[in-house]
Amino acid sequence: MPGIAAIIEELVMAAVLSPKMPHPRKSKMDWAFMALSILLGCAGIFLSILSLERFFEARYPLDIAALSSAAIVLTIAALIAVVTYHCRRRKPPASTTDRQELESRLHTLLESVCVELESPIRENPKTAVLIAAIAGFITAQRKI
Repeated sequence: MPGIAAIIEELVMAAVLSPKMPHPRKSKMDWAFMALSILLGCAGIFLSILSLERFFEARYPLDIAALSSAAIVLTIAALIAVVTYHCRRRKPPASTTDRQELESRLHTLLESVCVELESPIRENPKTAVLIAAIAGFITAQRKI
């Protein structure tokens, strides 16, 4: 069965060294700075909303100031939601050539594995059935 090991090794190497495979480029420090900037951005948005309400309170009665600031914040949130929806909707679908290439690679890999496993299964059918039953039992136990 050294052919199966070669196939698995080739598959792993192709997956790891593939130019299409995204490599993680962010370190923990980058993630910490990103989280800090998001936190500070949220604090800035909160303080901006608070100052907007205070600004309106100085010029209008309290109920109209609260209503005006809430309407402005909700309008901005709705605009952001609409822009986000349209940006996601415009995203091009996954390329069919990539999907076909993946399907053909998987098909070739499965054919190779089937060819490699066919002769040992034909030589030892009882052992093959026993291994398949054990694998099915373990899989069924993990789902429970």
